[in-house]
Amino acid sequence: MMTATAKSKSSSTVAAAADAVVQAAGTAADAVKLEAETVAIKASSAGGSAKTAAKRAAKRAGSSAKSGKQDARQLVNKAKGEAESLAKQVRRKVVETEKAAEAKIKSVRKKVVATEKAAEAKIKSVNKQIASAVKEAKREASKVAKSAQKKLASITKTIDKATRDAKKAVKRKTTQARKSVDAVASDTRKAVERKTTQVAKSLDAAAQSAKRSAAGRKGAATRAAKAPAAKKAAVKKAAVKKTAARKPATKKSAAKKAAAK
Repeated sequence: MMTATAKSKSSSTVAAAADAVVQAAGTAADAVKLEAETVAIKASSAGGSAKTAAKRAAKRAGSSAKSGKQDARQLVNKAKGEAESLAKQVRRKVVETEKAAEAKIKSVRKKVVATEKAAEAKIKSVNKQIASAVKEAKREASKVAKSAQKKLASITKTIDKATRDAKKAVKRKTTQARKSVDAVASDTRKAVERKTTQVAKSLDAAAQSAKRSAAGRKGAATRAAKAPAAKKAAVKKAAVKKTAARKPATKKSAAKKAAAK
């Protein structure tokens, strides 16, 4: 339907057209009147008969002006009729245009609604796909995390076992080294003890040999020192024998002989 703005525009257009026609008619009448006055002025200067002719001409001009006004009025009426007819045509065209626009708007609205529904359905579908993808990603991430935890636990166990084995190996090596050191130390001590024993035995043998040598030298010296006394004893003994041969032996002399033997 035609809006109030369109109606006001068509009415103002018709009024403007009518005013223009009336203004044109008035301008034409003013021109005729001016021409009559000019003729009258010229006639007054020409003479009295000319005045009469001028008056007649003025009357004719006035009557022609009246007829011009009537013609102008008719033109105005005709213009108004044409303007109204044009306005009606414009109104019809506007109404048709508005109806077509409303139909187009309705069609566009339907398309928009359909597009919105399709978009909502697409959005829902995409959201479902996204939710499904997120769930799948979470499941995959959980699987990867569990696998990583298992691998980490296995690696940790391997590292712990390797650490224990290394500690045991170090302990064995340390024990072996300690045993080797102890064995070397024991062998060294035994060798030192053997050497010390040998040296001690050598020293003892040398000391005993020296003692024996000293004892031999002492015995020789003693014997050498006792040799004169022995000679004296032998001489004395021989003298005693001689005397005993001369006298009978007594008990005391027999005991001395036994002690000497």
